[in-house]
Amino acid sequence: MKFKCLKNNLGVTLIELIVVMGIITILGAILMPNFVGMISKVRIKSDIESARVLNEIISLYEIERGNSLEDKDTKEIFNILNKEGLLDIKNDKSEPNLQTDNAEWYFNRNNNLLVIKVHNIKDSIFESLSKEEQKYIIKD
Repeated sequence: MKFKCLKNNLGVTLIELIVVMGIITILGAILMPNFVGMISKVRIKSDIESARVLNEIISLYEIERGNSLEDKDTKEIFNILNKEGLLDIKNDKSEPNLQTDNAEWYFNRNNNLLVIKVHNIKDSIFESLSKEEQKYIIKD
C-alpha cells in the first residue's frame, strides 16, 4: 500500500489556527482598555456639549425675560425652562439625560454655570479635557 503525499495542501493546521487566535487575543487585551477609555471620554464630551447649550439657553432666558436664575436650584431651573418651552423634557427626572455614568446636573453658584458633577471620574480623562471643557465638570 502506498500513500499519496498531497502537495499544495491549501488547508491550515490546528497549530496555525491556535497561533492566530493567540495573536488576536493579545491584540484585544492591549486595545480594550483604550477603547473603554474612549467611550467614557466621548460620553463626558457629549454631556459637556449639552451643558454648553443649556448655559446658552439660560443666558438667553435671562436676557429676554430679565429674570435671573442664579437663586434657583437645578430642578427649578429645568422646570422653568421646560414650562417656557425652551426645553422639551419628557423623562421621570424632569431634567436632560446625562450620558456619563454616576453624574448629575448641578448649578454652580460660584460662576453661575450649570455644570455636571461626576462621581469617580478618572484623573487621566479629566486632564485630557481642555480648560474650557473642565469648567463644566466638577469632580466629586
